[in-house]
Amino acid sequence: MGIHFHPSLLINNSTYRGDWEVSAIAPAICAGFSDRPKFCEDFDIKPPSTPKTPKQEGVSGWVLFLIISILLAIIIAILVGYRIWVKRELQMDMQL
Repeated sequence: MGIHFHPSLLINNSTYRGDWEVSAIAPAICAGFSDRPKFCEDFDIKPPSTPKTPKQEGVSGWVLFLIISILLAIIIAILVGYRIWVKRELQMDMQL
């Protein structure tokens, strides 16, 4: 029928599904120990390494805030300048 059943084993709060041989299960069991027992040394199983936190790349929040603030100030200055220019043009047209 094509249905395969593999019993599962809970190791270090993770479900292990696979071969029930010592060489297959031992790495999963030893991965949970910070002080490795002799059993793990016999199988040359290394303890888990602490993951390195990747260096954050990109723009920080303050730099992003500063860029947005500067762009907003430029847009406002352009709009105010345009408004002043349009007002002068209308006054000149009304004087003619």
